[in-house]
Amino acid sequence: MSKLITLAEVFYGLRLDYPNSDFSFKDSVYGRIKYIVEDESSISYSIDEAGYAWPYTGRGFVGTDRVIVPEYMQVERQFKYGDTLEIINSRTGNVLRTYIFKNKWIQKGGK
Repeated sequence: MSKLITLAEVFYGLRLDYPNSDFSFKDSVYGRIKYIVEDESSISYSIDEAGYAWPYTGRGFVGTDRVIVPEYMQVERQFKYGDTLEIINSRTGNVLRTYIFKNKWIQKGGK
């Protein structure tokens, strides 16, 4: 995901244009959550999962002609101390605000 900067790049690179998607690349900002995966067994490739439509390929990566992106699935997890949320300008990719989870989301540099 580090090579996908603008929201349009993220939108098409991660194939958020699937049928009935709630995502739109027309928004002025988007959010990115970062965290450390403590248990690798909580992540798997999405191979042959039933009930998904194109761009799901069933082969462990999203169907796209722009960039190859692995498609992972992770068991649901709660936010943990130290997770970060970045609010990003959709057009430039610049981080506008950063929040850190400390039992609630707190803006970095704030109280």
